Amino acid sequence: MSLPHFEYYDQSALLERLTTGIARSEQSVVFLVGSALNAPIDDALGVPNVTGVIDLIREEFPSDQLQAFEREMQGSAQPYQAAFSYLIGRRGQNAANDVIKRAVMMARPARSFSRVPTDTECEGLDQENGSWFTSQATRALGRLAVLEPRKFGQTLLTTNFDPLLQVSIREAGGLAFRTVLHRDGNLSQTHSSGCHIVHLHGYWHGADTLHTSRQLTQSRPRLKASLKSLIGSNVLVVIGYGGWDDTFTEALSEIIEDDIARPEIIWTFFSGAPPQDNPLSKRLSAGLDRGRVTFYAGVDCHSFFPALLENWQSTQKENRNFGPAGGEKAQNSSIDRDEDRPPRAEVFVGRDREIDQLRHMPQRACFITGFGGQGKSTIAARFFEVAKEHGLFDTYVWRDCKEEGERFENQVISIIGRLSGGHSSANYLAQQTMESLAELLAGLTRSRRVLFVFDNVDHYVDLEKNSLVGNAARFLAAYLSHGTNCRLIFTCRPDIQYLDVNVLTFSVSGLDVVATAQLFERRGAVRSSIEIEEVHRFTGGHAFWLDLIAAQSAKKPAVFRGILDQMTSKSGTVPATVVSFLELIWRTLDENQKFVLQTMAEAVRPETAQTLGDYLAHQIRFNKVSRALRALRDQNLIVIKPSPPTDDLFDLHPLVREFIRRTFPLEDRVRFIDSIIAVYVKVISLFAKDITVRPVRDLQNWTENAELLIEAEKYEQAFDTLSDVAYAFYASDAPGEFSRVARLLFRRIDWKNHPAYGRFDRVLGRHFRILVNLGRESEYVELLKDYKGTMPAKDARYINYCALRSHMHWTRLEHTEAVKWAEAGKALKDRTNVDTRFNTDHELALARRDAGYPELAIDYFLNGISVDEILDPDEFDESKGESFYGNTGRCLHLMGKIDEALVCYRKSALVLHRSPRGHAENKAFVRNWIGELLIAKGEFCNAKTFLEAAEAIWNLVAPTRARAVKEKLEEITPLTRDCAQISALDAERYVVAWVNDRARYFVGLG
Repeated sequence: MSLPHFEYYDQSALLERLTTGIARSEQSVVFLVGSALNAPIDDALGVPNVTGVIDLIREEFPSDQLQAFEREMQGSAQPYQAAFSYLIGRRGQNAANDVIKRAVMMARPARSFSRVPTDTECEGLDQENGSWFTSQATRALGRLAVLEPRKFGQTLLTTNFDPLLQVSIREAGGLAFRTVLHRDGNLSQTHSSGCHIVHLHGYWHGADTLHTSRQLTQSRPRLKASLKSLIGSNVLVVIGYGGWDDTFTEALSEIIEDDIARPEIIWTFFSGAPPQDNPLSKRLSAGLDRGRVTFYAGVDCHSFFPALLENWQSTQKENRNFGPAGGEKAQNSSIDRDEDRPPRAEVFVGRDREIDQLRHMPQRACFITGFGGQGKSTIAARFFEVAKEHGLFDTYVWRDCKEEGERFENQVISIIGRLSGGHSSANYLAQQTMESLAELLAGLTRSRRVLFVFDNVDHYVDLEKNSLVGNAARFLAAYLSHGTNCRLIFTCRPDIQYLDVNVLTFSVSGLDVVATAQLFERRGAVRSSIEIEEVHRFTGGHAFWLDLIAAQSAKKPAVFRGILDQMTSKSGTVPATVVSFLELIWRTLDENQKFVLQTMAEAVRPETAQTLGDYLAHQIRFNKVSRALRALRDQNLIVIKPSPPTDDLFDLHPLVREFIRRTFPLEDRVRFIDSIIAVYVKVISLFAKDITVRPVRDLQNWTENAELLIEAEKYEQAFDTLSDVAYAFYASDAPGEFSRVARLLFRRIDWKNHPAYGRFDRVLGRHFRILVNLGRESEYVELLKDYKGTMPAKDARYINYCALRSHMHWTRLEHTEAVKWAEAGKALKDRTNVDTRFNTDHELALARRDAGYPELAIDYFLNGISVDEILDPDEFDESKGESFYGNTGRCLHLMGKIDEALVCYRKSALVLHRSPRGHAENKAFVRNWIGELLIAKGEFCNAKTFLEAAEAIWNLVAPTRARAVKEKLEEITPLTRDCAQISALDAERYVVAWVNDRARYFVGLG
């Protein structure tokens, strides 16, 4: 029988594919590189290849043992593995690790060790630049990862043990971090900034290295699942690697045999004419037949990577394009958060008309509505994918509002923060009106084409008026009033009716009979036309219901008739009948599949297979979790949300979650909730030490854990959990996230039992202050009223009530009332001398300062430090923070002490300039205040520069404040006509120079 013929492309074709082809694609490239990358060439330094490492092993044995060693080599098809097996059997694993250390040290020009270095010494060598020899290929790959991080610098896989990839990336000016997998693990177990380098076979120090057949083929189910996810969502390019029988090739085989998966795998060969019957060809034949695996011959990594780098350097020079905020504008870019990924539409039929309507709609907003399970999110997700494939937009944003309150506002704020390049904190944005946020977003997207999808906005629909309500309605109306080329898509269950010409609405109805037949065919459940018409009639064409039946029939064709018979005995409305059908499916599931579904039903967000395995670690092993997920996917019971370049996320269809939560009482659900909480507790223990500087994504571990505790009715623990992060969230970029969960807690508890919750007052106080800052007046007024109701008398907690009322009035600029309530709280505490942590000192100082009595407030802000000490030019303590200098400066400003206030403002601005967490709005405030003082001093040119710098920042984060600054600039125009005209960029440069006391070196101001 003749062997199949496999087509091999050449290196020039590969360069074209990874240059022009990838530039036009949304995908990222993951390289897997092997020993050829760093092997010595022409007697140069480098890490020895297979032959060189075997020579090092020979040196471990005396001459009288070499004959036996050579016999072992000659009798093996894998001499490298045989050599290490021989070594480990006679010297142990430590000797194998030492051989690798010796091999890696051969890539160092300076042989500073006459012995094998220790692990600690190796770690130090890792961090050295300039003391390693890196090949031309390695240097080019490192520079490519830094030059195009989104395309080539997300993840690099390697079977090498050396640090040379990290070194090359550092020397190119980038960041890298590593994950070492010498046993089972997953690719997402390590997090940091920069390129993620994964060492699949171990590392040269701190871990064992894998060489023998047993080591390489050990069961590593978590790694295999993680690799399959990575391969399935990126273009994989294998270069300089021979394809050993290991976990990687096993994962590769499984994914190409999965008919639903759509990997792109490129395998290169150094030889210009590889044999047609090589074992790799047979192993990858299924992928070759589908066109999912492509072979390239004659590819030399040492010429290929430099050529690819040169191509991309040329492309960057030709196509450099910058967005409105001065940052580079990424084509086909996505700014999604981890949990905000569109679901994968694995089978999509009968909705071509809707997709065509979305592609060509002249309207700027669209509502897709319909019963749960009819395919609203699927249509939006498919259009999202089509738009990316055809390059219809520059940027793509998918946000899941979870059918809950607060989500929509938080999503808009998150989008603005990212599109502005991080120039504004969500904390400040959360205090703006939705109209202001819409204006800001319109400004950021005016020169871009952005597709926004807001999935599941049900919480914001007025069921009587059939329109959006609240903040979502205000946002939509305001955004549509500004001219942009963007498109907004909303999905929800309730019907929506808009008369606005800018808004398209359509309701998703059931599939027709033709689409039903196509669905069954694509699921591999072919039925007769009579049976298709019958099942269509019973289901009313309900998409999710039909897909469940098709999946069941594909698995067991004989059950189809039984399903129809059972359906005839059921009656009710969709989706109630779908839930009834889920009861029938539930009985067919095995125990592991039920465990996985019940765990997913309690999880607060989509999770990876690895995390679900952690949740279930005490009940079933990970490989059983992985098998259960595959089976559940085949039955259409779970939703996959691709999350390149990391692992896919798994979620439940809302109807499946609803079914599980309704079916099982709380006492049955708690054990699954507790298993999830146990994992959160472990994560929280790692982050708790430096909680005040943790990013919001880390702080969310606390709020998500609190959600689980609330669901399990463990309210006291929920209060404790929220209390731990109360201030961290208050000062963070997303205070609304804290209030979202606090709101859930206060709605669930019986307020009469508040004494049972030790952290009740602390959580309520921080929740109240956040609501006040966010301007949620009706909510915070009601909350304060309920809080007052827990105080039958003016006890110590009444002092806290006074502090909260004072804060409310101060925020609303009602300074007289703020002073009154703060003084009342202080008087009660002073008169009774009660031992309590509650006080109103800070509120009183703020209120007195802004009520016109700064001299009564300044001592509080100085905190025992004299004004003369603060004004000393040599005094500067960055740890005091910008608020210390800013509040003191504001008091001096209001007291008319202009020069003294300027000294404090300069120090406050310097803290902000040096702080990695200094946000734009605080910088804008201090520039504005300094500008005001410079006007008072008659330094109008300097004042104009500071105000222009403030205006530029406000334009990014708060357009209404920018207009106020503009009015101030117009007022002083007659006094600044002779001042030099400089750009906003130069204005900011001058401010930074002034703050650092280098303004005298700045040229250009009149």
